[in-house]
Amino acid sequence: MKEMVFTRNNTKAIKAIAVLLMIIHHLFAFPDRISNEHVPLISIGDMTAMGYLAIFGKICVALFLFLGGLGNYYSYRNHIKAKKKRGKFVFEKIRALYLAYWRVFAVVLPISLFLGTAYVGDAYLVNMVQDFLGVTSRLCGEWWFLSLYILFMAFMPFFYRLSKRCKSSFADVKIFALIYFVSFFIWPAVSSLSVFDAVRADWIYAHVNNFLIWLPCFYMGIIFAKRNILGKIKARYSGNYLLCLAYLAIFCILIIARRHMGVKYDCFLAPLLIVAATSILEMPFLKWLRRALVWIGGHSTNMWLIHSFFIYHWCQRIIFKPKYDILIFLFLTAVSIVGSILIDYFWKIVIKLFAKIAKLKIWQFQVMEES
Repeated sequence: MKEMVFTRNNTKAIKAIAVLLMIIHHLFAFPDRISNEHVPLISIGDMTAMGYLAIFGKICVALFLFLGGLGNYYSYRNHIKAKKKRGKFVFEKIRALYLAYWRVFAVVLPISLFLGTAYVGDAYLVNMVQDFLGVTSRLCGEWWFLSLYILFMAFMPFFYRLSKRCKSSFADVKIFALIYFVSFFIWPAVSSLSVFDAVRADWIYAHVNNFLIWLPCFYMGIIFAKRNILGKIKARYSGNYLLCLAYLAIFCILIIARRHMGVKYDCFLAPLLIVAATSILEMPFLKWLRRALVWIGGHSTNMWLIHSFFIYHWCQRIIFKPKYDILIFLFLTAVSIVGSILIDYFWKIVIKLFAKIAKLKIWQFQVMEES
C-alpha cells in the first residue's frame, strides 16, 4: 500500500469546514441573541435544515482540537528530532497563537469601543488587560477557545511522552479509554460535590472543566497522528465513488443525529467527519471545491476571531438583510473573509511602515556618526 500522510492542505480544508460550521452555529443556534428574523429555505420535520446544521456546527470545536492534536504531534516530533529544547516548542507555539490573537484584538477593540459595544462598566481597563492576556473573553464570548488551546499547548510535551510510552495500538486504546472515563464520568461526579460550590463560578474551575471535557478530542488527534490513520485511509479509499456516497450518507445522518447527542461523542464524530470529508474532497471533479476550502482554511483563525462581532456586536441588522438563511450564511462568510484579508493587509502596511522608520533611524544615526 502506498504510504500517504494527511497533508497541510488537507488540514486547511478541514479547518475551513470547521469555521463554516462555526459560522452557521453562531448564526442560527442562539435565537435569544438574534433580534432579526430570517426565512428558512428547507425544513426537515419540525426543524429547518439550517437548524440541524446549527446544532451540528458545535462539532467545530472538536474538529479544531482533533486537528490540533494531530498537527502538534507531528510538529513536536520534528522538534525533538532536531534536538531542540522541549520548552522552546511550547513557547513558540503559544507566542504564535498570541500574535495571531493580538493582531485581531488590536483591530476589533477600538472599533468596539467606538461603537459602544465593549466593556460597559467601571472595570473596563481590568477587563481589557485580562482579555488581552486571554485569561477572560469578555470582549467576545467566542474567544473562550484561546485559553483552552493554550493549556493544550502547555501540556503537549507530556501528551507526547505519554503517547510514546504506548507501544501497541491496544495500549493507545487503554490510555484513551482512561482519559475518556476521567473526563466524562469521574470528573462530573467529583465536581458535583458540594465542596466545589464555592469555586464553581471561578475562572480556574471553568478552565479545568473545559480542559477535561475537550481533552479526548485533542488526544484522539495525537493517536491518529502517531498511527498515521488518516494517511492510511486516504491511501486505501480515496477515489472510491461508492464509498464517498456512503460517507455522504453518513455525514447527513450525523447532522440529524447530533441533535440528540452531547459533546461526549464529539471525539468519535470528529475523526469520522474528517475521514468522510477528506475522502469526498479527493474526488477529481471536486478539485475546485478543495482549492476553495484550502484557501478559506488559510483565513480560518482570523475568521474565528472576527465573525461573531458582525453577528452580535457591530451590524447584526446588516448581516440579516439577505433575509433567507442560506444567503445570510454566505453573506457573513464573505464578510468574514474580507475582514480577514483587510486585517492581514493592515498589518502588512504597519510592518512595512515600522521597517521604513527603523531604517530611517539607522540612517540618521550613521549620518550623525560620520559628522
